[in-house]
Amino acid sequence: MVDALEKAGLDVLDLRGPMKKIKKAALAYYRSDNHWTSYGAFAAYAAAMDKLGEWFPALRGAAKGDYEIDIKPGLPGGLAYMLALGDVFKENMVIFTPKWERRAKDAAVDHKHEKFFQPPIAKETGDPGLPRAVVFRDSFSHELVPFLSEHFNRIVYIWPYPTALRKMRLFDKAVIEKEKPQLVIDEFVERYFTEFPPVNGQPAPDDS
Repeated sequence: MVDALEKAGLDVLDLRGPMKKIKKAALAYYRSDNHWTSYGAFAAYAAAMDKLGEWFPALRGAAKGDYEIDIKPGLPGGLAYMLALGDVFKENMVIFTPKWERRAKDAAVDHKHEKFFQPPIAKETGDPGLPRAVVFRDSFSHELVPFLSEHFNRIVYIWPYPTALRKMRLFDKAVIEKEKPQLVIDEFVERYFTEFPPVNGQPAPDDS
């Protein structure tokens, strides 16, 4: 897929390299869950900030790395629960706590849609010199939100229902038109990459 996108003239950030690198030094993904730890999320975040700096100079090299790293026991992993063993295979949660005061604060957001899986959230730093962003997200963004939010004047996170076998998840253009961001991020886990994009704006028929 990466080769095809690059041949089509798109500038691609391939996170496999950074993720392989962090896996040699730390636990990048939980053993009993399919999500990345804060170590893995930070590696992805740092690579993304370097890439975004090509278009937004204020973001170049902006990744912050001064954190207290704590290990909290008792994480009930999702993969273990699928085996009905969530109470047996618990592991340690990795927690990053910044040594500096966060600038990004909760902000008002009023976007609504019946296809939102969870209510949107917004963060603002109050720095007009930074870009605005909209992120279409899933559960992998839990670990990214604290990192990314520090680098935008305003950033809105939208969580649509995931893609089904016969239907793409919602890409809400109305949110983009209202927020007028300089950057739109569409983040989703690979297992939801199950359908081709709509043709001429028409989604695949819902045969469910």
